[in-house]
Amino acid sequence: MLGDVVLPSTTAEDWPALRADILRRVTDSMGEPPDDAPPPGSSPEYEETSRAERDGLVHVGLRYRVLADEWNEGVLVLPAGGEGGEGGEGGGAACPARAVLTIHGTNAAAGRRGVLDAEKPSRAYGLELARRGFVTFSVDQFGFGETLAGTAQPELYERFYRDYPEWSLDGRRVLDQTRAMDVLDALEVVDSSGDSPYGAIGNSQGGRAVMYTAALDERVGAGVSSTGISPNFSNAFRSVTWDKVLSPRLSEEINRHGRPGWDYHEMIALVAPRALLALEPYNDVAGCNPDVGPTMECVYRAARVFRLLGVPEHLALLVHGDGHTTTGDVRDFAYRWLERFLK
Repeated sequence: MLGDVVLPSTTAEDWPALRADILRRVTDSMGEPPDDAPPPGSSPEYEETSRAERDGLVHVGLRYRVLADEWNEGVLVLPAGGEGGEGGEGGGAACPARAVLTIHGTNAAAGRRGVLDAEKPSRAYGLELARRGFVTFSVDQFGFGETLAGTAQPELYERFYRDYPEWSLDGRRVLDQTRAMDVLDALEVVDSSGDSPYGAIGNSQGGRAVMYTAALDERVGAGVSSTGISPNFSNAFRSVTWDKVLSPRLSEEINRHGRPGWDYHEMIALVAPRALLALEPYNDVAGCNPDVGPTMECVYRAARVFRLLGVPEHLALLVHGDGHTTTGDVRDFAYRWLERFLK
C-alpha cells in the first residue's frame, strides 16, 4: 500500500524539507553518475548534422555531447511555417517558440524516429506538436536508435554496467533529456524564458522518461506521461526482470526490504507546482501495468501536494480504454494541456 505524501497537518512551509527527502531517495535509487556527468544547465557542446523539409516541416538533425566521450543524436522540428514563419495546422508560430521534448518508447533501433513517423500518428508527437506551433526535440534514449550502433542491447547494457557499476540506465537516460534541454537553452529558435519553459511527452518507456525528467529537472513546466506511471509496489516486473537493468539499486532495495524506497505518488509530488497530465488505460494488457487502480491511487495521493501548494488544477489524470497507445482524441487533449501551461 502507498503511504501519505503529506498529512492534513502539513503546511506549505513544511513541503521543501519533505520534498528534499523524496528527491534524495529517488536519486539514491538511480545510483552514482560518473564525475564527468555535467549538471543540468551546463553549457552544451552540439552541432547541426542535417537540415531537410519532410512532412511539410523543417527537420534539423543535431548531435550533442552527453559525457566526455559519448554523444547523442536528435531531431529538432521547427514550428509550422518554418523559421520566423507562421501558418499551418493549429495556427503555426513564429520563432522563437516554446519547445517540447517528444520522447520515444521501447522501439529498438527506431529510437527518435518513433515519434516522427507520419504513418504512425499514435506516436507522432514530434510532428503534430510542431504543427501546433511548438519546437519539438526528439532524441535517442540510451539503448535505442543510434546509441545501439550495431550493438545488441544486452551487450550494450553489459558494457554500460561494466563502465559505470554504480550508476543506472534510468540515470543515463535522464541525462539524455537534461542535456537535450541544455541544447534547447542555447538555441535562438527556442523561447527558453522563465524557470520552467519546456514541455515533455512520451508513451510507455517514454512516459517513464517524462516522469523521471519532470521530477528531477524543474525546466519541465508541463509533462504528459502516457502509460508511464507504474507503481513500484504493484509492478511485479520491478524486482524480477527488466527493472534489474533499469535501476538495480531500486530492485535490490525491494528484494532486500520487501518494499521500495520511494513510489510514484512521491515522484508525481516532486513535479508540483508545475503541471503534469497522466494518460492511463484501464486495459493496458500490452504493457506492464494492467491494473489502473494503483496508478489512480498514486495520482490521488500526490494531488494533496498540489492542493497544498494552491495549484490543484496542475495535476490531471485521463483514464481511457484504448490500451497501450494514444488515440487521436487523447493526443488532442494532451496537446491542449501543453498549450494551456506553456503558451
